[in-house]
Amino acid sequence: LAETRLCAGDGDMEKWYSLLDDPAYLEQLEKRVELRFPPSMPEQFGADDAVRISIDTKNVPTLLVKVFAIDAFRYHIEKHKAVDASIELDGVVANHEETHDYSDAPMRRVRRPFDLPMLREPGTYVVEFVGNGISSRAVIHKGGLRMVERTAAAGQAVRIHDERGQPLPDATAWLGGREYRADQDGENLLPFSTAPGE
Repeated sequence: LAETRLCAGDGDMEKWYSLLDDPAYLEQLEKRVELRFPPSMPEQFGADDAVRISIDTKNVPTLLVKVFAIDAFRYHIEKHKAVDASIELDGVVANHEETHDYSDAPMRRVRRPFDLPMLREPGTYVVEFVGNGISSRAVIHKGGLRMVERTAAAGQAVRIHDERGQPLPDATAWLGGREYRADQDGENLLPFSTAPGE
């Protein structure tokens, strides 16, 4: 309780200092550096939604914000997994970069909102925050695709929809290194294999 109140700058500071009554711990707490996303922060946004994210900072006098646009399809083809915060970005030039300077006391934890108007197009983005020797990343998905499948006589028939459930008849399906285009009914037919497997 005392640590939370001290970091929030809430109430009688002397009371919380005396409640902890540990100079070494207080010094360690003051020097601690934090860059954390609140648990309520969304990761998925609609294709047309404005993107606003928040981060809680402590003892970060200068905050560098980098925005990377990721080719999620190429990444998936090469890595066989979805984009996550572990993506390797060393040597990659950010699409957008800005620096913010703050004068808050090192003990204070402050929630800072950021509007990201540069994230206009649907896609996958990584927003990296760097400050006082540590970094935190947020993976932002704008828009999204879903599929509905059924078993047909010649294979699996797949329909692709956007995040609002609207059909996308021009979308293609990618499976086993091959691209499957939709037919006139908006279905992508994935033929049965002669060598079944995952």
